[in-house]
Amino acid sequence: MPADKIAAGGADWVENWAQLVRERDTRPTRAGTNVNAWDERAARFAQMAEDLDPESDPLVTTVARSLRPSDSLLDVGAGAGRYTMPLAPLVGRVTAVEPSAGMRGALERGVAARSLANVTVIPASWQDAAVDSHDVVLVANVIQMIEDVVPFIEKLDATARRACYLFIRVEPREAALAPLWRQVWGSEPLREPNFLDLYNLLFSLGIRPQARLAVRRPEERFADLDAAVAMARATLSLTPDDRRHDERIRSFLEGRLTPQGDGSLAGSFSPQSAIVWWDKA
Repeated sequence: MPADKIAAGGADWVENWAQLVRERDTRPTRAGTNVNAWDERAARFAQMAEDLDPESDPLVTTVARSLRPSDSLLDVGAGAGRYTMPLAPLVGRVTAVEPSAGMRGALERGVAARSLANVTVIPASWQDAAVDSHDVVLVANVIQMIEDVVPFIEKLDATARRACYLFIRVEPREAALAPLWRQVWGSEPLREPNFLDLYNLLFSLGIRPQARLAVRRPEERFADLDAAVAMARATLSLTPDDRRHDERIRSFLEGRLTPQGDGSLAGSFSPQSAIVWWDKA
């Protein structure tokens, strides 16, 4: 049975969430749920999946502790497989739901390269996906883009037999590039729904989750400065062919990237995130 609903501060947390998403999506080049925009980011996300260390990643280690060899795991908005691939060897089967063809291609190549025979990829958004019940459901860095969030959460909860895990940012993804954002857009970065919004929203729906802040991710590696500029361009909600701000971006990054022995560059640009979960039993 769901718990009593608690609206912290008397706020309408559902409308608060929807308003934040609407305001965030007013930026013309904002990716949001635009599938084609995510296609363009597939190569970068594939590299992030390749670079992930499953022994130290906070989300992988947290979810892994709850998994059993016979479990079914559902990864909603799986992207290029950053979490699907390290968790797949720990369970009986994995279903990865992903609407972007570019992301699915990267995921399928990664799955094949690792000979993961227990992964099924479903080409659909979560709202449109037809899936059966799974023991554990995982959603990483997706829910903050969903305006109509209540049906999204209700479907997650109904699909999970034992537990739901959500991974969401505590601060805007542009936080590390805020000075650049102000120069490019002439304003502060737009706020998106974050950990605190989600936590209060869930309580208002009668779900009482557990939560913990994740250790900040280690430095991100880039093959060269051009790769780092491409990352910054995407984070700043600029289209890949919009090069008007590249010199400004390069100058900013050069002071924040450290050369590595293999010729690559490393820097910390990821915001802090939080893990939110609830058990069904």
